Amino acid sequence: MLEATAGDLRRTVSAVPTDTLDVGFCHGDCHGCNVHLHEGSMTHFDFDCCGVGLRVFEWATFKWGIRGDDNEQALWSAFIEGYRATRDIGENDLALVDTFVVIRHLWWMALIMGNARDFGASAVSAEFVDRNLDRVRSMFESIDRSAEATSPAF
Repeated sequence: MLEATAGDLRRTVSAVPTDTLDVGFCHGDCHGCNVHLHEGSMTHFDFDCCGVGLRVFEWATFKWGIRGDDNEQALWSAFIEGYRATRDIGENDLALVDTFVVIRHLWWMALIMGNARDFGASAVSAEFVDRNLDRVRSMFESIDRSAEATSPAF
């Protein structure tokens, strides 16, 4: 299941010409746990994942971080509107956001499991893996595939 999903994700991303995607400096871990709000000013921290990369991963990380929040749609709309007030977001980038949400979750799982020595044995338990593969399945199934010829791997 995971191998088939990874293949579908890879094909989806590979189908988009890379020169049409926005590349630049990214925080790399832009979600609510890495920002401090004080007197109306936000300060981002935790730059260990920063560097030059696809900005779609940055936006997907934010969307991944708000997934399941009661205000998810309002938060996402405000984020995109605020971002667009400063710079444009291409249609190919937007079309890949949900695909990169799944990729972000797989990356996060690998991070947690790779650091099990520091995070504890529950990070590599069957329960952790099963619970998070169910989340991957749910995220994958929620991707708008209307333009694709193939069906999801699940």
